[in-house]
Amino acid sequence: MKYFLRKILFLVILVCSSISIVACLNYHLFGKMLTEQYSGYSNLILGNSHVMPFNENEVHGSINLAQEGGTYRTAYFKLLKIADINNISNVILGCSYQNFSHTQDKILNENLEQVYRIYPLVNFKTLVLNSPNKLQLLKVLTREILTPNMPILCRYLTNKNFMSIASFDSNKIYKSRKILKLEFERINSGRGNYLRKMKTKKFQDRIVTKLKYNFFDNDSTQYLSSLSINYLDKMALFCRKNGINLYLVKTPLVPNYKNNIPEYYKRSYNEIINRLVENDNVTFVDFCDLYDDDLSMFRDEEHVLPYCGILLSQRIDSILNI
Repeated sequence: MKYFLRKILFLVILVCSSISIVACLNYHLFGKMLTEQYSGYSNLILGNSHVMPFNENEVHGSINLAQEGGTYRTAYFKLLKIADINNISNVILGCSYQNFSHTQDKILNENLEQVYRIYPLVNFKTLVLNSPNKLQLLKVLTREILTPNMPILCRYLTNKNFMSIASFDSNKIYKSRKILKLEFERINSGRGNYLRKMKTKKFQDRIVTKLKYNFFDNDSTQYLSSLSINYLDKMALFCRKNGINLYLVKTPLVPNYKNNIPEYYKRSYNEIINRLVENDNVTFVDFCDLYDDDLSMFRDEEHVLPYCGILLSQRIDSILNI
C-alpha cells in the first residue's frame, strides 16, 4: 500500500512540476514577446472591427490592437498592458452606438473568445475574476497556460509578430497613392463592395438582422450595457490619471443602417459622450456622416474599406498633431 501511495505521490509531483515548467515557459514567452514587439509606440488604437482598418503608418507612432468583436473590457486590459511598456500619449478608441447596446453584455458574459483575448494581458488573479463562466476559464488554462503553446513558441522562434492580441494587418504599406487608388477601384468593382451588395435582397435582409442583433433582440430596446459603460469609464479614468489623451471615434455608418437605430440608443449615446468630454483630456471625433454621399467607401453597412481606413487615419493623425 505504501509503495502504491509513493507511486501516486511521485506521479502527482511529476505532473505538477511539468505543468509549472510549461506555465513558466509560456509566461516568459508572452512577456518577452509583448515587451519586444509592442513597445516604442506613443499612440494606441483600440476597439472592434470598425477601427481595424485604421492604418498604423498613417497615424504616426501608433499600434492598432483593435479586434473583430472586441469589447471595452479587452480594450481596457490592452490599455493597461501597453501603457505599462510604452509612453502612451494618445488612445484612439472606436466608439459607436453598438458599443453600448445590450448585446455587449451577452458578449462579455458568454463569449469564450472574450476570455481568450484578455490573456496574456492580465495576471492569473485578474483572469479568474474576469471569467464568469468557469468552464471557459478551464479551457483557457488548459489550452493557453498549462500546456505547451506551440503556435506562440513557433512565432517566437521564427521572430514573427505575436498576433494573439491583434489579428489584423493594419500597417500595410502602399508604394504609391496610384497603386492604392487602383486597389480601391478594383475592390469597388468587385463583389465585396457595398454599392453592389446593397442592391440584393439578401444584403437588405442582413441589415435588418444586424439591427435586430444589436438593438432589438431584447424585450426592451431601452437597455444599455452597464458593463461596457463601466469599462469605458475605467479607461477614461486611467487616461486622465496618467496624462493620456482619449479620442472617442465614431466611425462611418451607411444611412439606411444608422437611420433605423432606435432613438433611445442615440440619445443615450449622446449623453455618455457629453459626460465624458467634460474632461479636458477626452475628445469626440465624429466621422459617422462623413461618407453619406459616397457609399463606395463601405464594405458593408457598418464597416469601411481599407482605402477609407487610410483616409480616416490621415484625418486622425492631423487631429493628433493640432
